[in-house]
Amino acid sequence: MRQLDVILSSNPFWGVVALFFLLVGGAWKGDVVTIIALSLAWGVGLFTIYGVWASQAGQDWRLLCGLALLYSGVVILLYYGIDPHRPVSRPVVAEPVGGGTFVTQVTLLDVGASPSDASIPDPPDWHEPKMGMPLRFTDSPLLTTAVRRQITRDLSAFREYLTGLEIPVAGDFPPIGVSDRPGSAQARMLGSLPTYRSSATINQGWILDRRAVTGQYVDYAIAEMLRQRAGQHSTVSVLQDMMATSAIAGYYNWSFWNYKPDNAGGHWSSQLWQIRGVLGKRFTDRLVAFTLKGLLDSPEEDADPHFDTYFYRKMQAADSVIDNNAEKMGEIKAIIEKSGIDVSTPRAHLVFSATSVKRHDGSFQVEAIATNGSNVPTGRGQLRTHFAPDVRLLRAPKGALSDPSTNLQSARLIPFESIAAHATARIYLEFIPVRGTFPPDVKFFVTQFDYQCEACGSDTHVHGLKFTLSNFE
Repeated sequence: MRQLDVILSSNPFWGVVALFFLLVGGAWKGDVVTIIALSLAWGVGLFTIYGVWASQAGQDWRLLCGLALLYSGVVILLYYGIDPHRPVSRPVVAEPVGGGTFVTQVTLLDVGASPSDASIPDPPDWHEPKMGMPLRFTDSPLLTTAVRRQITRDLSAFREYLTGLEIPVAGDFPPIGVSDRPGSAQARMLGSLPTYRSSATINQGWILDRRAVTGQYVDYAIAEMLRQRAGQHSTVSVLQDMMATSAIAGYYNWSFWNYKPDNAGGHWSSQLWQIRGVLGKRFTDRLVAFTLKGLLDSPEEDADPHFDTYFYRKMQAADSVIDNNAEKMGEIKAIIEKSGIDVSTPRAHLVFSATSVKRHDGSFQVEAIATNGSNVPTGRGQLRTHFAPDVRLLRAPKGALSDPSTNLQSARLIPFESIAAHATARIYLEFIPVRGTFPPDVKFFVTQFDYQCEACGSDTHVHGLKFTLSNFE
């Protein structure tokens, strides 16, 4: 016993103990000050327990070991309670990827088409405009007084055509110029600057084709309406807005002139033109107008990542405004589906969520969950995930494949046969930051989950969903 007292009372012994805990703390990547305090508290406490035990007559070694273990457990519990690097499991912040701050947008129309050589007459139901739009023209010998007068007359009549359909189109338009760029017309919108800083140019070969100018005007007007309402609706899809603009603008330009070129067409604009051929101009013009108003007033209502489903739902709501007892909706649906657009087949819809754990060694464990909340199973497909900045994967799901579409080493494709209705698929990933690719001032990772399927026409998911993983420091 005396020898044990001598050892425990010696400075070299406690020096070795302190050095041991410092080394262990370094291996655990713990805070040095915390490890020193923990070591001293542990050592002093054990020495005190031993001193009390040594003063007892019985000196039962089992009692000493039990007290030492109990005290060690208390110290470890305190360490885990105050350690800022302890493992933490919490939901990962998740949000749809936004479009960011709007800077500029360029629109090209009728690329590859040819202008009409014949003089274009006024359409059959032409109404002379009550007021001319205050247009600006750049200096060009092609923009003669007669050409400027005709453009002003056409755009003014077109604007009154749209406002007559209760479409809240603005009365301004960028300065009009002439160019030799491809396509019939080109517009460049600068969102942070006044309208006069944007531009609209007509190809010099199309300058006398009245439909080219109105086509550019209606495309600009509808795109601006959808863009300006995005400030109050941050979850809207920029891609879906672009598709809606193309369809609605194309239809209205054809309907205004009562003319659709044989080689012209587009996704949904052609279907709208077919509906017009069956149900007439007046009905279809109003149907499209209230579809647009639904996109403007309540874009989140009936939202769906699948554009065809989303646009069709907006059209159904528009039809309920103008069609008594939905008498024409059956014909409309038949026309749409005959064209190849499927708006009736039930679709699986995946929503992603995730939680994360950070470990003492600086690595992360992520559990991602793909939930199929619909009433139908998904098709066979694959989940895709990647991290930015790039990371070194320590563990990936069984069967995961490298993603050849990116140079991110962490990107993986995870095949699956199907996800049943109202079921989930769980993905477990472990990774550690790569030295040199993770700046010291950056305190998060972004991981993106995606879904691809062999029959993507039948399944949908939230595109571009990102998760921010804090490193909890």
